[in-house]
Amino acid sequence: MWRSQNVIQFNRIASIQIGKIKGEGIEIKNLRLSFNVKKTGTEEFNDGNVSIYNLSESTRNKIKDLDDVLVIKAGYESLNNEQVIFVGNITQINTLYDSKPDILTIIEARDGVTSIRQLRLSVSYKNGTSAKKVLKDILNKTGLPLKNFEMSSIIDKQYVNGFSFVGMGRVLLNNVCLYLGLDWSIQNDEIKLQRTGMTDETKIVQLSASSGLIGSPERVLNISHKSKQKNAIKGWKIKSLLMPQIEPGNLIFVQSKEIPIGATFKVIEVHHIGDTHGNDWTTEMVTVIL
Repeated sequence: MWRSQNVIQFNRIASIQIGKIKGEGIEIKNLRLSFNVKKTGTEEFNDGNVSIYNLSESTRNKIKDLDDVLVIKAGYESLNNEQVIFVGNITQINTLYDSKPDILTIIEARDGVTSIRQLRLSVSYKNGTSAKKVLKDILNKTGLPLKNFEMSSIIDKQYVNGFSFVGMGRVLLNNVCLYLGLDWSIQNDEIKLQRTGMTDETKIVQLSASSGLIGSPERVLNISHKSKQKNAIKGWKIKSLLMPQIEPGNLIFVQSKEIPIGATFKVIEVHHIGDTHGNDWTTEMVTVIL
């Protein structure tokens, strides 16, 4: 249990790792780090940005390769729970010298850039091929592990007339998942599958004023970026102290003054914001009530 926001702020910890997918890298900690991580439960990019204060020149010189992997970790020292909140490929690196007396290194990254976003595939299957087999083949070609999902739970279908495709891997994955009634996303360099309209099977997170909830859930008119106004999906925005384990697809149970008996929400989007030496250390969630 959290005792108070002021107590927990003294125990915040964060670190980053930068390197090749397979190979050596560097770890940065015990410096001021601020981060901004946005995640969705769709095939859209998840974004992770980090600002590092006053890196040594030798370390700055090592951070120069785009497509290197950036890993952001954050949590609470007192709870011994520093956790990965983002894994992605570096897309931009900037060093600012005009923030005197600080030198600021800003790194921007997106997930799955090399593993699925840029992957091109050419496949052809005979009549009667299992859609589950096609899905397994795609997952193997991405090189990414499957996150907490049992393939045996999929209700399989067949491509009666066979199946062929040439193009981007993410488009093929969209098509096959749609056929099987699945949604997919990338979360921390793992492919996350969920049955369409369902939640994942992780443990429900309990949130209240005594366990990190900030304020009360707020109504959101439209949580769907793709929907037209007449088809708007009504949701709720929920804010808490940083919850590094929260990701799209999770279930959270919230109790507040306005909801004394509590209600269960499905997380649609997550926004982690933190600064080891500043005021920010929060998780903002866009959710729907179940």
